[in-house]
Amino acid sequence: MQKIKKNFIPIIAMILIFIIDLSLIFTTHNNWNNSMTKYFPLKNEIQNLTFNITESHLWFEEAISGDKTINLEKDVMKGFKHKKFSEYIVKAEPLLNTELDKEFYERLLVLDDQVDNLYELAIYRWDFSEREIGNDLDQEFDEAFNTVILNLSDFNNVLNKKTNSEFENKEIFFSFVIIFFLSANFLVFILLFRFRRESVRYEDNIHEEKEKAIITLQSIGDAVITTDAEGYITYLNPIAQELTSYTNEQARGKYLDLVFNIINESTRKPVQTPVQKVLKEGLIVGLANHTALINKNGKEYSIEDSAAPIRNKDGVIIGTVLVFHDITKQKKVKEKLNESEKILIQQSKMAAMGEMLENIAHQWRQPLSLISTTSTGIKLKKELDDLDDEFLIKSLDMINNSTQHLSKTIDDFRGFFKPNRTKEIFILEDSYTKTISLLSSKLLNREIEVVENISKFEINGFENELVQVLMNIFNNSIDALEKKEGIKVVIIEISQIDDFAYIKILDNAGGIKDEILDRVFEPYFTTKNQSHGTGIGLYMTEEIITKHMNGLITVVNKSFNYNGNEYTGAMFEIELPIK
Repeated sequence: MQKIKKNFIPIIAMILIFIIDLSLIFTTHNNWNNSMTKYFPLKNEIQNLTFNITESHLWFEEAISGDKTINLEKDVMKGFKHKKFSEYIVKAEPLLNTELDKEFYERLLVLDDQVDNLYELAIYRWDFSEREIGNDLDQEFDEAFNTVILNLSDFNNVLNKKTNSEFENKEIFFSFVIIFFLSANFLVFILLFRFRRESVRYEDNIHEEKEKAIITLQSIGDAVITTDAEGYITYLNPIAQELTSYTNEQARGKYLDLVFNIINESTRKPVQTPVQKVLKEGLIVGLANHTALINKNGKEYSIEDSAAPIRNKDGVIIGTVLVFHDITKQKKVKEKLNESEKILIQQSKMAAMGEMLENIAHQWRQPLSLISTTSTGIKLKKELDDLDDEFLIKSLDMINNSTQHLSKTIDDFRGFFKPNRTKEIFILEDSYTKTISLLSSKLLNREIEVVENISKFEINGFENELVQVLMNIFNNSIDALEKKEGIKVVIIEISQIDDFAYIKILDNAGGIKDEILDRVFEPYFTTKNQSHGTGIGLYMTEEIITKHMNGLITVVNKSFNYNGNEYTGAMFEIELPIK
């Protein structure tokens, strides 16, 4: 088929040259015709006007001399009026559009004005009482007539030169076309000879490239299936043969769906192959997740694949290539990883529970102590018979306030452990306030100062998870500052820039060692003693920020000045989309 097409190339080349020559000839002929349709009618109008004015002038002189047989309006004034010439000027304006044509058009307008003037002089002279030949008015009329005739004659000469030039150009161009035709044919024959020689070499190269492509497809690690433009299989590489249990010979010519039988692993329903979409839209298409291949023997493989169009040099789709690979083992590994991640999440919850119980103990210690002391005081005063109503009421109020505080603490912690299943709009400052409320006892007991720079705005997300994140970061700072002497400070800054919220938490605990700074978000990695740290708090912090809230969290060591002193500490920065 390819050879037959190549044998037509000389004929096609000759036809193209012939078409080009005909196009040149027709174009030239049309251009010449266009010129002639402009200049010949113009020349004809000039000649007619010259004749009419000359004839009218002759009859006018006879009428002036006293010839009563002359019809002044029909034989004389009709020629001077030049009505047809004026109508021609109106029609000629759109035709005369080149620079030279515009000059011709301007001369027509001048002639029109001059003939109008001649017509007016003729009327005036006829109406003048003294019609003697040779008077001043007669001489003025003759001069106007001579001027018009001279201009018409000059214009006619210019048009003669223009039409003669068009004839000469046409002859020259036809000569050029003939020379071009002969030269082009000679050149084509030379090129065809070289083409024939190169085509043989090209066919050899194509054959070699085809062999290389087959070897590549056979040795590639993925399964490859190619089809024609209708979806019928043309080739399977060895991996595709192994996964489908079809040989190349068995599969060739079959419709793809018969060999490449895929289903949805979850619903177990058949899935359409991406090839039809590729053929229809001409785009690269991938399979949806959870796709499985069932081969001829009923064996099932989890696969990932993509299909792409095969185009010829003209961009026309002539087939498709389907590339897929077995991910059964990878999927099992991923499932194990998911199980491990679930365990990590559960461990994180348990660790958070431990932190909460510790915080509850801190939060309850002071009110319980106050209740115990107050109740003991009431009992002692009663035994000593010194209990008055004022002391009793004051003591009972103190006990009631303490129990209210204990109840509020329970509500705060219960809200913290209630999971958020859907996003909600909340004020970020309120989330921070809840966090500090839960940690207030630990911060107070360790004499840690919190410096706040907080903007108030709303954000759409999971509030309880964000409180957990803030508590994890604050607890890391509290643990790091616990053994520090002197001033202990945690600086928090909450701000909004465009559509993003930024949270920065910085302490003066000395920072994190550079060699482990990039590992702090790894699971089970901790710098604390094994009895004090699980290594999953910051890991879950990053998981919540990046996967649940589509945000970003980073940590760096930063030096800063506070109250005139230089400090260094770890700074966690969180970026969250507001909407």
